[in-house]
Amino acid sequence: MHIFDADHNFYGGNAIVGGGLSLAVGLVLRDKMVGEANVTACFFGEGAVAEGEFHESMNLAELWDLPVLFVCENNGYAMGSALLRTESETDIHAKAAAYKMEVEQVDGMGVIAVAAIRETGRPRFL
Repeated sequence: MHIFDADHNFYGGNAIVGGGLSLAVGLVLRDKMVGEANVTACFFGEGAVAEGEFHESMNLAELWDLPVLFVCENNGYAMGSALLRTESETDIHAKAAAYKMEVEQVDGMGVIAVAAIRETGRPRFL
């Protein structure tokens, strides 16, 4: 959980639920500010959407038009609690769509569907 390799632009995970979201936005903002044309990918679980970092990160990524790809793995249980018991809105990609970013929902077990995702350079949520 705490591994990273800055030389290869891999900033790993961290123990804070949703903590990687704001880290990803900060990294891609830095790249944009210094003129580096990179895309940052951020992977997290559906439990993170209940955290403030989720909403702050979605808002800033769209507001500042940052090239970041947010990938949410939704297995229906956030830290062991059923999504239906913890969220009033269980349609996770609808939450990202509220920030006016490009949103797609795919079955992560469908290799062809995942491979068909195209990168636009704009904030995206999968």
